[in-house]
Amino acid sequence: MRRLLTGYAISFSKRHKRYGHLFQNRYKLFLCEEDPYLLELVRYIHLSPLRAGIVSDEPYERRTDAVAKGMSIDQVITTVAEYLDLDVESIEKKGTKRSIALTQSIICALAVDRLMLTGVDIARKLNLTPSGVSRLVARGRGELALHELEETLFGE
Repeated sequence: MRRLLTGYAISFSKRHKRYGHLFQNRYKLFLCEEDPYLLELVRYIHLSPLRAGIVSDEPYERRTDAVAKGMSIDQVITTVAEYLDLDVESIEKKGTKRSIALTQSIICALAVDRLMLTGVDIARKLNLTPSGVSRLVARGRGELALHELEETLFGE
C-alpha cells in the first residue's frame, strides 16, 4: 500500500506541477475540548456544502427560504424583542435576567435553524460565548414562543 500511495503522490505532483507532500498545507488541527464546540463544528461541516450551493436538500428548504428572503439577525432580534416586550439594547448586553435569557435563547435558535448563522457570529452580536450560544439554541428550541415567532417571521 505504501508503494502504491507513494507512486500516486509522485504522479499527482508531476501532473499538477506541485512540490512537497500531497496534503501539505491542506488541513489544520483544532483542539475540540467541549461538547458545544463539537456540535458547532459538526453543524459547520454538514452545512458547508449547502451554503456553497453544491447540494440542495429537502430538510434545509426552510432554512434556505429564510436566507433567500434576506432576513438578517438584526430583524430577528427586533421582532423577538417586540414580541416579548423588551428593548433591543437589553438583549445585546450581558445579563442574567430570565426574560433576557429566554429572548436570547429564542434568537439563537432562530438564527441557527433559519438563518444558518454560526454560533460565533451570533455570539459576537449578542456578546456571548460560542458555547453559550450552543446551550441557548438547545434551550430555545424547546420554547413555545419560538413556534409563534416562526409564523410571524417566516409565515409558516
